[in-house]
Amino acid sequence: SRLLANTINGALFLVEAGSESPRRIDIDPPGPTDAAISPDGTRIAYSVNTLGGIDSNDIWVVSTHGGHAKRVTDQPFLQHFPVWSPDGEEIYYLSGRGGQTHDLWSVRSDGRSASLRLGKHTYNFEPTVSTKGDIVFSSNQRGDYDLWILQAGAGPEAPRRLTTNPAYDGQPSFSPDGSQIVFVSRREGSGLWIHDLATDHDTRLPVEGEV
Repeated sequence: SRLLANTINGALFLVEAGSESPRRIDIDPPGPTDAAISPDGTRIAYSVNTLGGIDSNDIWVVSTHGGHAKRVTDQPFLQHFPVWSPDGEEIYYLSGRGGQTHDLWSVRSDGRSASLRLGKHTYNFEPTVSTKGDIVFSSNQRGDYDLWILQAGAGPEAPRRLTTNPAYDGQPSFSPDGSQIVFVSRREGSGLWIHDLATDHDTRLPVEGEV
């Protein structure tokens, strides 16, 4: 029922379904990137650099009414791309360690219990979480970017590779029932594909032009 837009210049706008008048949200600290709205539509998680160094972003949480945000991570290097858990109790995010790795972490939405969920690989990007708690992400741990899944409750050593095409596969998003994943692939040009988890079959969507 709500859509959050994070503009390229760091502004936030909230649009209610059926409305043609987006509402600007003023927050402190300002200048968010990768902003994501919580499942219940009341909070926003975002990445912002308040320290002035290179790649010194942390994850902050603020009400959709705006105002002062609460910092929920305090780690070195870059913390970005927050994604809410289905119940809104946890936030998954990427932690970039000096440009060498991008590990997947989670933290409670109140800032407690930050923990490493997946690491020791080169780059893990663009996580998405299903309503069942499964996590799909793009990773180059086998040399090129493929989709991988870490099923709910599984340990960090148990991700499973979903796609094996040598072209880039990334930017995944779950269907509402968690059975399918839409993603962008550069195989046969840059287009949209569907991966079916039951069959492990990929199907290209008939979308004109490059995505």
